[in-house]
Amino acid sequence: MKLYESKAKVYHDWMKVMGKDYKKEAKLLAKLIKSKIAKKEISIFDLACGTGEHALSLKRLGFNVSCGDLSDEMVSIARKKLGSCKKVDMKSFKLNKKVDVITCMFNSIFYLKASKELTLMLQSCYSNLKEDGLLIIEITNPKILNKLSKSTNSWKLKDCEIIMESELRPPKLIQDFIIKDSKGTETKEKHHLNVFPLEEIKKIMKEIGFQDIETKGENKLHIITSK
Repeated sequence: MKLYESKAKVYHDWMKVMGKDYKKEAKLLAKLIKSKIAKKEISIFDLACGTGEHALSLKRLGFNVSCGDLSDEMVSIARKKLGSCKKVDMKSFKLNKKVDVITCMFNSIFYLKASKELTLMLQSCYSNLKEDGLLIIEITNPKILNKLSKSTNSWKLKDCEIIMESELRPPKLIQDFIIKDSKGTETKEKHHLNVFPLEEIKKIMKEIGFQDIETKGENKLHIITSK
């Protein structure tokens, strides 16, 4: 997917234009984490970290943060911000040291192709958490996504314009992107997202061994569970 690979810088600028507030979101994460873990030193791995903005904001809040992504370009941008970032596949990653918390933000799990891949991802998270470790997954509420009709949105960036057409074809959310650069050249790509039902996510978590599963939020959900 070019938007997350060769055009990762475009993605970074797009998030700014959309008004995504990473600092505010990191503060909410910090509050959730500290309500569950009393330790002074808390290690966090941000999975599917993108350009590293959440990881950077969490680091600035005093956490011991590492991060990883599958896209080489995203990893490169995140390394410039944090000093290090691992290239990892969320379905099969292994950290050098287990961590207290794993975060996976911004609908990243919806890019998994099927329930089997979601299971593999959750198993990998479980394996890389310390005992009593915490997993926090952020998604848009599936009930809201399932009510969406076909829509078109556009954003003007400094050097290009992004046009996104979205259409729900349950359980898939199809997103067609057109990226127009300053010379008028168009890049097109299609994203297929799997809108996993919340109950299915919880069911797989329980089967793996996660416990105390809870959700917080309305439009944007944080699924919080412990090992």
